[in-house]
Amino acid sequence: MKDVELGRKPSPKEIADETLHQLCEFSTSLISLSEQSSRLLTDTGDDAAFQHTFLRLIDGLEVFMDGITTSRAVLGAGGIEAVQALEESFVAITNELVLATRTRNEAHRIQILQEVLPVHLREWAEKGIPQLIRSRDS
Repeated sequence: MKDVELGRKPSPKEIADETLHQLCEFSTSLISLSEQSSRLLTDTGDDAAFQHTFLRLIDGLEVFMDGITTSRAVLGAGGIEAVQALEESFVAITNELVLATRTRNEAHRIQILQEVLPVHLREWAEKGIPQLIRSRDS
């Protein structure tokens, strides 16, 4: 954070803004982990490598949504319909992923990891996060 280097304490809104910019970049890493998990599950049969990558993805998704939720609260951006829809979709997708994992529905889990989750994370990076960033100035 540039302001910290200058000796000025950043405001909570500035920290939230910086967090959102970092989450936008982080979404690319999560997409990569999701696609890598799918490949490991499909191609290699290396359960240990899959589990390691999949757990990193799950941890990253939790950090991602915690950052979104906290930044949204700090910015007072509770009424943005598109962001609310993305949050609801995120919950539905993660619930489906948990169910597919519990029931060992590998075809559905692969579809979520390979297609559904990456598309959703791109929507956050291209639409949801930019809307939250713009809300800072409203």
